[in-house]
Amino acid sequence: PLSGSTLILHPGRGGQLACRLERYDRLVYLGSSEWKPPTNKKDTSRLVLRRTGTRIDVTLNGQSILDSVPFRPVSGAERIGLCTWNSALQVTSMELLR
Repeated sequence: PLSGSTLILHPGRGGQLACRLERYDRLVYLGSSEWKPPTNKKDTSRLVLRRTGTRIDVTLNGQSILDSVPFRPVSGAERIGLCTWNSALQVTSMELLR
């Protein structure tokens, strides 16, 4: 099933990583952070999405992209989808912590 809420990450202009938080197809928040693509396939980045009550924080390698933004989940769908725009982010694994 669709999550209704999606975090979209994609390389932006000028060394930025763009971050969109969408509810279905509507933009809820837009953020960005300085970002340098990995130059080595062994390099990794740490992406953290933390939802605390009705707030969301997103960090990449400890740098804030979205900082405690208000978020109302879709009724009956507490999950958040993750979408990356291409292979530039080199996402190789994901881990869910509870």
